[in-house]
Amino acid sequence: MPQHHIIDPLVVVEETVRASRFSGLAELLDDDDYASLDPDRLEEWVTQLREVERDIRRLRLRLAHELNGPGAECDQCGAPVLGRTDRRYCSPACRQRAYRRRSA
Repeated sequence: MPQHHIIDPLVVVEETVRASRFSGLAELLDDDDYASLDPDRLEEWVTQLREVERDIRRLRLRLAHELNGPGAECDQCGAPVLGRTDRRYCSPACRQRAYRRRSA
């Protein structure tokens, strides 16, 4: 059964692009500003930023895939391979499965 999206994909993409337009964001704060941040929340913020970076990267790769049309297929499972043109697998899990298959 197809999954129904509650969120409008156009809104997701536009809001992500709008939020990521803060290029040079790290330079907006000086050393004193960083020193004044709550040290108890630093780990939480770093974790959240890593997740956002990962999600933005995946969104960018998927949009590039849509723009450029179908590319390579995963050597292991046949799913589309996003990202670098020399990638052979769609994910680290497929790369590991292929390695184990070759090593068996």
